[in-house]
Amino acid sequence: MLSEIKIFPHLSDIEFKAYFFTVLSSFIFFTGWMFAIGFAYYYPYEHEFPKASQILGVSSTIGMILINICDLTVLTNSYAISDSFLSHRATQFIFFIGCVLCLSSLIGSLWFFVQNYILSDLFIGPGIAIVVQNVFIILGYLFMYSKDSDLLKNVKLNEKSSELFEINVNVFFDLEKCLEWIKNNKLKKVGIQLNQLAIKYSLQIYEKLKFEQVEIYVICDSIFKGCCTDYISAEHVPCDGIIQFGKACLTCKNEIIPTLNIFGKVPFLNDIQNLLKYIPKFVDENECILLYIDVDIYHLLDDFTIQLLKLFKKVYPMKISKDDTILGRHVSLENMKDSGGVLYIGEDIETLYSVSLYFSTKQIAYLNMNPPETTDLNSTDDFNYQNINYIDFEVSICGTVNTSNLISKRYFVIDKCKSAKFIGIMIGNLHTIDTLKYVQSLKRLLKLCGKSVYIIYTGRPNIPKCANFVDIEVFVYLSCFSSFIYNSKEFIAPIASLHELLLSCIPSDTVDIGWNSFICMDIQSIDIHLYEKYINVANNDSDDELEVKKEKSLIFQKNYMIKANETAASLLANKHFSGLDPNFEKSEPAVLSEGKCGCASLYENDISLLNNSK
Repeated sequence: MLSEIKIFPHLSDIEFKAYFFTVLSSFIFFTGWMFAIGFAYYYPYEHEFPKASQILGVSSTIGMILINICDLTVLTNSYAISDSFLSHRATQFIFFIGCVLCLSSLIGSLWFFVQNYILSDLFIGPGIAIVVQNVFIILGYLFMYSKDSDLLKNVKLNEKSSELFEINVNVFFDLEKCLEWIKNNKLKKVGIQLNQLAIKYSLQIYEKLKFEQVEIYVICDSIFKGCCTDYISAEHVPCDGIIQFGKACLTCKNEIIPTLNIFGKVPFLNDIQNLLKYIPKFVDENECILLYIDVDIYHLLDDFTIQLLKLFKKVYPMKISKDDTILGRHVSLENMKDSGGVLYIGEDIETLYSVSLYFSTKQIAYLNMNPPETTDLNSTDDFNYQNINYIDFEVSICGTVNTSNLISKRYFVIDKCKSAKFIGIMIGNLHTIDTLKYVQSLKRLLKLCGKSVYIIYTGRPNIPKCANFVDIEVFVYLSCFSSFIYNSKEFIAPIASLHELLLSCIPSDTVDIGWNSFICMDIQSIDIHLYEKYINVANNDSDDELEVKKEKSLIFQKNYMIKANETAASLLANKHFSGLDPNFEKSEPAVLSEGKCGCASLYENDISLLNNSK
């Protein structure tokens, strides 16, 4: 019934419930105290209403305060992430003390009522007031921490909006479309891949999608980043189809198994028109811009486009397409040339990096509605940012991108690739288009450049994984653009993209390609065969060119290179693992002797030594 009451239309249903129960608990708490204060005023004499009885109410109030400062999330889960300054053990201890004070006060008030009023001839009103006071204080606490009102603490925490707590699963995840897709494809075993936001609704999604002759399997823990479709886990069943809920990079298009992407219609309660006023003037009002929107708010693409047309001459929205895509979106070459800047609206930092590098010749601006607490935007000079404190959301970040800083950092990685002799190719996702063909072409290309190659299948790389390969000078990460690692300072070696490695392999004196700041992080847009042509030209100097070099030089000396290990496999074959003890094989085995027996406080051998000493 409370959800139907609209006394305050600017509040959502769940916020109204939270405020209602908060006011109700406060009213009950003060009513209990007013009972005690009122009877103390009308019965001022000590024998009618002993003043010491007020200690019970004070004790109960202190107990309620102690319980209120305890975060119930930390109390029930020691690994919970919370803003509370108390640890799990401290929260349990304080909660226990608060409960003891409240219950002891309630028991004391009952004993006081029976002892002083029931067993005597005094008027029982003051005794009832003391009991009612303690009962109301405890009831006020129970209402404060009811199931609905407890959401008041979490209603503004890193969620898309307060409506997520009472989400309509059918509408948010478009389950009718999922059922229709399953029936049209006549699937028998379907895997549903859920990200961290959707995993809490896994049971509801499972119940809605399950019907006769169809088995549903939930895929929650993926070896890839959540944006990539996990075909490997689905093949363990095996599944006839996959429904991926949540963010998706849309790069896994070989579709070994039929795939349906459901991004989720995240509710957006903010005023888009007023929100866009905070976007910095990164281009002139008479210029056109490209609009790149993240998938979780992609359903608002038309709304953002209409509002942006009031600020700029033209807006070209980059729409999701299966064919001829750039970073998972489609945009015509004419629109790219006509635009003077790119506006990115979303939360994914890796995608913002990729967009900034791909369109590095243009002005880049971004709007991040729900930035995490430890975002890379605050810890790097690649972004000019400012915080927005707006009425409908706590903190958002908007600003422009320092593309010159990004380009200089990536060209530093390219220079590392040029000087590196041992290259490690990390395969982050096997299901991106022609991943194995890229690997074979890279091996052939790097062999022409005289570099040794390691092939590593890592899934999502981390620092300990890469630290196992101390001989590798540069890692090349083959993955989607949304999961690339741009900040590799803590890794044992720099991490380069496929395009950066290919740029490092082209000799500067072979072809005059000019300086170009374009760096592509989407491996689908790269043709390795074009780079192989330049490498072959560089490695096939004719005798005439050699004579020309001799004539132009005072002293010409041939370069001789002795290559001991032509492949990475031969390098590993010549290595020997000695273990933690280098003298393990040389030392003689120790003589077997009897060990100690008995309890740790006093072994039997120690008893014999004591007897011998006596």
